[in-house]
Amino acid sequence: MKYQTLSILFFLILYVELSQAVNPFVSPNIKRCFKQPDPGPCSLINLRWYYNSFTRSCERLWYGGCLGNDNNFETPWQCYNACGFLS
Repeated sequence: MKYQTLSILFFLILYVELSQAVNPFVSPNIKRCFKQPDPGPCSLINLRWYYNSFTRSCERLWYGGCLGNDNNFETPWQCYNACGFLS
């Protein structure tokens, strides 16, 4: 009986983890979510958002307007849509 309970618990946990990992609405390019914020070398001041993988939240980024990297979103909703599943 104890073995059956452990087996059921194991498969339940596995199912939950896999169902979260295989979400068709999640961006396939999650590497961008782990990049450090990069405002770029230009001098414009644009409020953008980046995903902070340490705090597991989207935070403000003052973007210079050129170059930088792809951990750069126009709105916090775009940021959470792309990376929020990691929270």
